[in-house]
Amino acid sequence: MAQRLSEASLNEPVTMHMRHDVAKLLVGETVGTSLEAMRQNPPAGRIVYFYVVDDDGRLVGVVPTRRLLLSPLDKRISEVMMRHVVALPSDATVLDACEFFTLHRLLAFPVVDGGRRLLGVIDVELYTDELSEIGEPDDSLFQLIGVHVVNARQTSPLAAFRSRFPWLLCNIGGGILAAWISKPSSSA
Repeated sequence: MAQRLSEASLNEPVTMHMRHDVAKLLVGETVGTSLEAMRQNPPAGRIVYFYVVDDDGRLVGVVPTRRLLLSPLDKRISEVMMRHVVALPSDATVLDACEFFTLHRLLAFPVVDGGRRLLGVIDVELYTDELSEIGEPDDSLFQLIGVHVVNARQTSPLAAFRSRFPWLLCNIGGGILAAWISKPSSSA
């Protein structure tokens, strides 16, 4: 029964699980101004990343905590932020979020609407909670997120060797072929 409940929760909208206490910075402010504003009004909850928004609340970047704390106070947030931000769309499911955590290996993802306005954040706790609710792993559920438990649970070293040896030979053959192709010709 626990597995069915987990499969159902995997199809829930990610917006049902997002936190709204997001640490936001304004793109035009300086690092010093941003830090002072956060001291005046500390964000609730755990902070992993500081998300940068424009005046309309659209997500334009992210600043990791270390970069924010170590940047000169007179630098603009736009100069220290990372412009490429992987974000979850508001219509994503919990399963989509789990896939993002598996693929991108970040601690949190912002959730944005169609206009890229920041709605909230999903942190890695959602992913770990989903995995802990499963209990004993079931191959069909893990296959939904691209992990094959049967392959990870080889019963013996001989079975592991048999399943991996053909790939090892392919790698060796590919390496030899690449070395032969890239070998400079001696007819110069």
